[in-house]
Amino acid sequence: CDWLRLRKEGPEGNYGLSSRTPVSFIYGDHHDWMNSSYGKTLSQYLCNEGGKSEVHCIADAGHLVYLDQPVHFARIVNAALEKRMRS
Repeated sequence: CDWLRLRKEGPEGNYGLSSRTPVSFIYGDHHDWMNSSYGKTLSQYLCNEGGKSEVHCIADAGHLVYLDQPVHFARIVNAALEKRMRS
């Protein structure tokens, strides 16, 4: 996929990202043009490379997850940040 190619071959390298950079993908379950399967594929790739990645799908939310379900979104972001601070 293009993101993986860009991360490996980008015009200025990988922009400081490595396969070990923790990543959280957050999607709404109202499938519009953002399909969580892409995030799941990237997450699996990163985990296979020894990285840490997770995918969250929030109920009753669309593309603007943070507006549709702000409390649930904030809980996921806070949990991810706390987890990264401990590691």
